[in-house]
Amino acid sequence: MKYTVKENARHCLMAFFVFLFFIIFFGCKTVPESESENESYEFTYADYKIQPASYKIPGDGKDNFTIAVLPDIQSYTRKRSQKDKNKKCAMNNYTLLYDQVDYVAKNTIAQGGPIVFAVFLGDMVQCLGRTTCEWVYANNAVKKLDSLIPYSVIIGNHDYDKKVEDKEQNKDFLVGTKKFEKYFGPKSKHFAGKEWYKGHSPDNLASCIVFNAGEKQILYIGLSFEPSDEELKWGQEQINKYHDIPVIVATHGYLNSRGNFIGLENHNPVEGNSAQDVYEKFIYPNKNIFLVLCGHAFSGIKGEARRADKNIAGYTVYSLLSNYQGRMDYYRVAGFPGRPEESGDGFFRLMNFDVKKKKIYVQTYSTAFDCFETDEDSEFVLDISDFSKRFGW
Repeated sequence: MKYTVKENARHCLMAFFVFLFFIIFFGCKTVPESESENESYEFTYADYKIQPASYKIPGDGKDNFTIAVLPDIQSYTRKRSQKDKNKKCAMNNYTLLYDQVDYVAKNTIAQGGPIVFAVFLGDMVQCLGRTTCEWVYANNAVKKLDSLIPYSVIIGNHDYDKKVEDKEQNKDFLVGTKKFEKYFGPKSKHFAGKEWYKGHSPDNLASCIVFNAGEKQILYIGLSFEPSDEELKWGQEQINKYHDIPVIVATHGYLNSRGNFIGLENHNPVEGNSAQDVYEKFIYPNKNIFLVLCGHAFSGIKGEARRADKNIAGYTVYSLLSNYQGRMDYYRVAGFPGRPEESGDGFFRLMNFDVKKKKIYVQTYSTAFDCFETDEDSEFVLDISDFSKRFGW
């Protein structure tokens, strides 16, 4: 049978729509909510590989401990994403954040669990210092960990007081940290007088913490966004004080979603350092730094990346990006009408250290879906067999 050009075009178009129909309706993955229930979730925005939450945090006892990493929570605290503040919103997004921190709190060592430390990777709010309710939501979440475990809050680019236009340089600068210092600075209720809080930089934005990890100790340095040379100098002084224990560094922006160092965004009036600069000036020269944690960068739903570099002594330094703020499946799954809100879907990181096996088992867990994401970017193992030589572990 012969067809005209128009008929051929029409048949091709029909075939395309049939193909699209099958992709949309049959290409989605249906995943059990738990092993014991028959309900299912249909993921239409991201094709997660997940495992039911009966998959418990591995390890227990003195040779195992866990660190919780909560990145970029501004999608949860953002004012326009709260039903209380915006009638068009289907729910209060901050409840997803509270569920995350409740999970961490219930699994802290103080409550019989394995979590010994938690870090919030910055961007605690969306709208800088002008929207107080966002700071209140963030503060209410963080204080759930008070008196349970040591924890850290670092500043992100959304956590400054305001943005100021510089017409001569044709760019915007982030200025002021009064709000951040009020809620999460060294004089705040979260850190003032805490034995494990060992100090802060002259600008009050970087912090030094020593926490117990099983029978060992770990030094943590939280740097600001694009830290200055003065801040890196301060950080070096802290490492020099605790020269014989492992060091974790956190800074808001460090890797992009491809695992490369991010460039200098020059948001700060005081000249800061790019990720490459931070690596060369601070990470590489310090043989005890073994881990760098960051958030900030993401591309759509992709906000995970990692890399491994060698420091001056030839030891491995792992750098991990985690940022889930672009995800919005929870709204679709819950059946909320209208445009889905970016929420992060309740995902955050659990880093499970096994001292005997010299491994770090990294997991990505969602309290909203009660499941673990298990693709290669979300669940993986880091080898720390050099800890025996480096630290005598």
